[in-house]
Amino acid sequence: MMGSMSGVRARDVAMSLDLVVAAWEFSRRTLRRAGDGEKPSFLKGRQVWPGGNLLVKFFMHPDLDEFCNQVLKPRFGKVYTEKPKASRAESSEAYWLCQGFKG
Repeated sequence: MMGSMSGVRARDVAMSLDLVVAAWEFSRRTLRRAGDGEKPSFLKGRQVWPGGNLLVKFFMHPDLDEFCNQVLKPRFGKVYTEKPKASRAESSEAYWLCQGFKG
């Protein structure tokens, strides 16, 4: 999900944060939790975390970094920040790939 961009940075960042929070609220109620003692495994050389995964699009901003550090990172085994190669260099869009929901 992503709303239409207005070009007003403060509005667009606030909308991005609202959508990230909505995705988080939904996922925390629906994702499968990793079992106690479950460890990451490897598939084709990549680490695979037990538990559910969440992919969230956002627009980079300190408020969103704070949300990631305080809410997502403590509740997932690993959180990656990715900026697609297809994204324009001047765009602040990025994605969090959150793997291994711990609850």
